[in-house]
Amino acid sequence: MSDPDADLHAAAERGNVAAARDALRRGAQVDARSPGGRTALMTASMRSAVEVMRVLLDAGAAVDLQAALGETALITAASGRGRDSVLLLLEHGADPTIADVRDRTVLMWLVDIPFHRGGVPFQSVEPLVRAGARIDAQDVFGQTALMVAVQGDLSTAVRPAVLAELVANGADVDLPSPHGETAMFGLVRYVDDAIDLDNGRDCIQVLLDAGADPNVRNAEGRTPLGSIAPGSLAAPMLTELGFTA
Repeated sequence: MSDPDADLHAAAERGNVAAARDALRRGAQVDARSPGGRTALMTASMRSAVEVMRVLLDAGAAVDLQAALGETALITAASGRGRDSVLLLLEHGADPTIADVRDRTVLMWLVDIPFHRGGVPFQSVEPLVRAGARIDAQDVFGQTALMVAVQGDLSTAVRPAVLAELVANGADVDLPSPHGETAMFGLVRYVDDAIDLDNGRDCIQVLLDAGADPNVRNAEGRTPLGSIAPGSLAAPMLTELGFTA
């Protein structure tokens, strides 16, 4: 006969409610760990398998256990961009202040656009903040959720809305990293690399409208514009928006 614990994890991976119930009926431990330390709830949360999550929660699954890298079910739900998964875990008391081993918070995982899987990440920002998520928490590198959100492929059309939602929920646009760099530095660098400058302009405008200083200086005395190559294709647009070197 197959291992009920392994079958429970497989059911969570596939989003198979009947198989999850069967594994539990055969004695599977609801919080049994995979080799990486994840529980079935973490896996189901990442897959946005809400009905399997309900089965596991009804069976007493612990919501705030952490896997080997410190991730919780709420963090895996955020990385899977499942608003319903996030809300269900919050309803069951999940703690949005728990971070992973690099101090990356659930908000950072939520808005990490390179991992975007087609969900709408900004829709979960407000419920998480309302539940106690710290909008300006910094990871081991000194990055905030806003700093994470400006990185990556700027052609992602959802990014301006993500930035706007973070700002609307209290993100400090001028909070510096240990190197004295605000989110604007990261954003300008990614605009410099982007093909879609119009989308980059929209993102920059969100931060400017929120009061971000375009000419703040980092620990080396450079401004955001001064931190990119002088011949950058983005330079004329940035100058037009009030940036100086």
